[in-house]
Amino acid sequence: MTDAEAGIRPSNARTEQSMKEKVTNYEYFLNEVLRSDLRKTLERRARVQQKISEYTQQKTILEKLTSTPELSIDIRTKVDLGCDFYMDSIVSDLKTVVMNLGCSTWAEVTPEEAMKICDNEINHLNKSVEAISKEELKLKAHINLVINGLREIQSLDYSYS
Repeated sequence: MTDAEAGIRPSNARTEQSMKEKVTNYEYFLNEVLRSDLRKTLERRARVQQKISEYTQQKTILEKLTSTPELSIDIRTKVDLGCDFYMDSIVSDLKTVVMNLGCSTWAEVTPEEAMKICDNEINHLNKSVEAISKEELKLKAHINLVINGLREIQSLDYSYS
């Protein structure tokens, strides 16, 4: 039986092969590009939320320090020297604190000023989380679009009689 008798035109085989290539390309784009970008976006959002948590914790500690009356006793604490090495320390003066402002810049500020800095950083980081969440939603929409496109392509009937 020849191809003409079977109702298959020579271009149909090429069309089917081209459809398989398109499906493979779309699957690669979906799995290697879109899902990878989504994973990176989720990791970036988690890092920003961790920073928000740290600033919130700092602010809470500063509020507790400023709400108590002048203490004549020393406060004992541990200081992280890096690589999880800690050293015991004693804080005798609570009138100023040293705060990292970013870019390896440190400043000696009052606890009230430090709380304002924490508030500003928390507000800035919350805006970053909103922008990252919008980017995440766009990526999820693109993923759904590609998945639906693949479903349509793969459900087509390839019989050309």
